[in-house]
Amino acid sequence: MTLFSPAIKAFERLQASDGLLITADHWHRTQHYHRQRQNFYYQSLHQAGIVSGLGVSVTTAPQEIEARYRNSRWIQVQPGIAIDAHGNPIVAPEACVFQVQSQCNAGESKTVYIVLNYVDPDELRYPSEQNWVKETFRIVEKTQLDTLDVEICRIHLTPEETALKTAEDVFNPGPNCLDLTHRRSIRDRPEGGVRIAQLTESAAPNLQVSRGLSYLLNAVNIFYPALAGEEETSDIPLDALDEQSLNNRDLLYLSYERLPKLKGAYPSILKTYLKTGGVLLIAVDSKLSRQGELAKIRQDLSAALAEAENDPSLASLTGSVQAEIEAIDAERMQFLQNIQQSIFPLAHQLDISLMDSGDIPFDHPIRTTPFLFSSWPVVEGGPLQLFCWGGLVLMVGNLAQVWGPDEAAARSRESIRTAHEMGINLLYYAWRRRQLVQLQQGGAPIASNAQHDSLTNQVNPLAPNA
Repeated sequence: MTLFSPAIKAFERLQASDGLLITADHWHRTQHYHRQRQNFYYQSLHQAGIVSGLGVSVTTAPQEIEARYRNSRWIQVQPGIAIDAHGNPIVAPEACVFQVQSQCNAGESKTVYIVLNYVDPDELRYPSEQNWVKETFRIVEKTQLDTLDVEICRIHLTPEETALKTAEDVFNPGPNCLDLTHRRSIRDRPEGGVRIAQLTESAAPNLQVSRGLSYLLNAVNIFYPALAGEEETSDIPLDALDEQSLNNRDLLYLSYERLPKLKGAYPSILKTYLKTGGVLLIAVDSKLSRQGELAKIRQDLSAALAEAENDPSLASLTGSVQAEIEAIDAERMQFLQNIQQSIFPLAHQLDISLMDSGDIPFDHPIRTTPFLFSSWPVVEGGPLQLFCWGGLVLMVGNLAQVWGPDEAAARSRESIRTAHEMGINLLYYAWRRRQLVQLQQGGAPIASNAQHDSLTNQVNPLAPNA
């Protein structure tokens, strides 16, 4: 999701004084100043969207339309109100009709967007003697959305059929049906937008992870609206990896199995990415080890140990049970150490030191913001393990699988919600780290300007006899 921000530009207003001759230009610029202030306020605190109404339905061509233009591709836009990204109000006081004109070639399909655009009356021609003008709008048919577009409908066109239809399943519209599921309502402006991508192999993308990341981005918008997730995640094939493809990505998801593929120029590209504040999340599938199985055995042994402490007849078993628990802990620790050692070569190429354990303290953002975790959640029967070295995060556990739908219906609502909250903490850490790193990476040096109105220049020096 692209957040629209007001331009960094100082306001100019009329300095009034007695005897000032008010011209049409003065009046126009004064009105423009107040509109700028209003728009600036809206852009800073809110996001564009639909306020009310603006429903879209399939209709017939108006009677006054020529016969050759009468077809089954007319829609009607109901009265309503919207506000665009600049903060301009769009008011449709009455219903209006519109003809969809896009066509598809044989064997092709196309998605068209029906949008509203604000029209400034200053851009229109009016008779010179007309004193009052109405702010208006345009209905536009497009194949690609722009920042100032307010989408009211989209249609997935196919060449097999030309007639537009009302969707029978409004949540899953079919081809040539009105799709209103992507309309946005006005809302508070989030602090920022988070963008993520998965590094994949062209021949074998992990569709389950891609789906999980998409659902996580949707969960961000619901559970933590202060951070906005883009509509869809993206898969970046390793053979197409370059600095441009990583532009504006806060977090990169890399499956541990693909770690050996990072050769050649890839580490250098990732090094630049991390220097600009990005986060590389290396996810280890817990099925590669017996972590889940060992965790279950340890849980059963701990329960048996507690029972033995309360039953004198089982006291002789206490020592052997405790030894089993210690052996399990040692095996789990050895596995984690082996995983960490396996990423040493990549960390060295990324200029990241793994001398410390990577344990995440209790006051770290991954544990505390926006959701508090005193201990890591249990995922798919095994404990999740997280380690962090600045821009490099190591995750042991199948967390991405829990973010998406559970076709087996085996997960509880609590486990899914916990997985989403943990994922949102990771996204917040990646977004916040990138923001803070870039805030202290200065841009091009600012040239000195003798006419710059600094505060000291605005203070009148005292007269010698003052």
